[in-house]
Amino acid sequence: MKTLVYQPLLDMIEAKIEQGQLDPGDQVGTEMHLVNTLGISRDSVRRGVDKLVQKGLIERRPGKGLFVKQATSLRSIQIIVPNMLQEQSALIARGAKLAGDKLGAKVHTIDACGSLQQSIQAIRQLPQSKTHGALISLYQDTRFIEAVFELKLSGYPFVLMDQMTDKIDVPMVSADNYKGGYEAGQYLIEKGHTNIGYIGDLKADTIRRRMEGMRDAILDAGLPFDRTKVMQLPINDLLGDWSQAIQICIKQLINREDKPSAIFCHNDEVVAYACHFLKKQGYNIPHDISVMGFDGNSLGQWLDPPLTTVQQPSEQIGRVAMSMLMDLLDNKTNTNNRKFKQLLPTTLIKRESVTLNQCKVMA
Repeated sequence: MKTLVYQPLLDMIEAKIEQGQLDPGDQVGTEMHLVNTLGISRDSVRRGVDKLVQKGLIERRPGKGLFVKQATSLRSIQIIVPNMLQEQSALIARGAKLAGDKLGAKVHTIDACGSLQQSIQAIRQLPQSKTHGALISLYQDTRFIEAVFELKLSGYPFVLMDQMTDKIDVPMVSADNYKGGYEAGQYLIEKGHTNIGYIGDLKADTIRRRMEGMRDAILDAGLPFDRTKVMQLPINDLLGDWSQAIQICIKQLINREDKPSAIFCHNDEVVAYACHFLKKQGYNIPHDISVMGFDGNSLGQWLDPPLTTVQQPSEQIGRVAMSMLMDLLDNKTNTNNRKFKQLLPTTLIKRESVTLNQCKVMA
């Protein structure tokens, strides 16, 4: 597909508004200023500006230039999150809310309080509501996917956030869980860990991708991957007590003759439980066994030792999802475009819970 000459102008202005670098009422500049900045023709700039005006993002003020448009008619947007007590949910909702405020939307948040049924009920009520669109945090559950599919058939505009699924083709935004898992695997290998365990709920596409990233990092390093050290962690209740299930997984790993020197867990909450149990069993972290998480929750820095983890761009997920939804509402209907399936980069946070594998060094 041919790229429009003025596309860089659209991308630049939209990004600055989305990221809060330009607020309603701020001056964007003049058309001639944009010509000089972007190095494209005056005609191309004018056509790009026309598009931004049509979208309601900017306005022309005769004799003054171009300005970010003040919101006049508010769009009503619903955000549905599984559990605001979870840091990831709260940060994603915060990012979406802040972006919605910048883009002139009236944002309402529904907290399902860990209840799958409440999430499904909220989704099924959307087509009859007075809202213009919704951002929905994805549950990896067949009943939830069915409700999302029904919503798609209704024609109601929405974007899925936080997790990806191959089971339905709709707009989605998530962290790049595969690359995050790959980077985690690479880092553990750099630290001399070639015998690595994994604990996670592999029924969830997102969690499985983290494991697959770690697996491929191991294989790409020319090392064998032992699938028997991948522990399936059943999580049926977001607000439930996971400790027993985590203990079972940990016991299965540490009771092996070839017990792993490092364990990678699917999120930071699982690591916190795992660390507590390992210490009760007399293990010193990280000298006896290294541990690593995923999500980048604030609790990680306060664990003893502080947690090495892969940080998700949680607030950015919310911001990008809100921008994506606004594009849908502005009649950009080609949802098969790559722009409507976005994976955002993660960040490796190196702390003290992973250390050099001394057995490997002595070997």
